Amino acid sequence: MVRDILSKLDEELHQAITTERQVAYILVETRKLIERNGLANKFEALNLHCNWAVHTELSKGQAKTFLARLNKHYSEILNKGNVKDAIREIGERLGLGPFRTEFRRFLEFHGLYKEFCDGGEPWLAFLYHYAGVIQDCPLVCHAAALPNWHFDEVVLVGDPGDLSSADKISIQWEFLLKGQPVALWIAHL
Repeated sequence: MVRDILSKLDEELHQAITTERQVAYILVETRKLIERNGLANKFEALNLHCNWAVHTELSKGQAKTFLARLNKHYSEILNKGNVKDAIREIGERLGLGPFRTEFRRFLEFHGLYKEFCDGGEPWLAFLYHYAGVIQDCPLVCHAAALPNWHFDEVVLVGDPGDLSSADKISIQWEFLLKGQPVALWIAHL
């Protein structure tokens, strides 16, 4: 079964990415391997992006654990700097950079076509169509706000306006506390 998934995934990665359907298929197959092999913690950003493509909301244990880590990390950064720097660093952990890095590592781990993630035309086409997959399905991670939490909900909004095109990709993340926006972060690639 795993061999079949690997074969299908590798074949798809070698094709030109021209549709949202291809991106969704690649992420679903990747997600199957992550789940089957218990790799969610090893590929946290990749797993998050795979889940984003197939769910409209993350609210189970993994999302709460993820939010708890983000709040802890934010508190640590905030104690050393300012709010703007803290949000930027949190955004870097969630953004497209970690997604690409982990996806490349994941492909290499499985002996697949890792050059797909090297930043050239295949990767940019993948991200462009990925933005189309997720733009209509913002993910909301809910967690009960604990004392000293800075946010209890993270909404990933796909394409912020018309900032995405075949050569420029942007994704917007909104951080909320008790339903009120407290920060906004936009990743550009």
